Amino acid sequence: MMNLLQGASDDQVALIGCLFALVSSAGLMYLSFFVGPASRKQAQAGTPDSALRQMPMRPVVDSTRERAA
Repeated sequence: MMNLLQGASDDQVALIGCLFALVSSAGLMYLSFFVGPASRKQAQAGTPDSALRQMPMRPVVDSTRERAA
């Protein structure tokens, strides 16, 4: 591995460094999805229906009466 870096030009070393940075940051984002607060909220929510129960419902209006008036 060291032979590759010693024989590479400056541009190639910079490219390898950028690729390593992209891969490592993607890995950290992937891990943070499972460790972060969003996963805790999802686990506490329980069933998917609980999110619907928390939303306020709007009253249903019969639209045929409004048109006739």
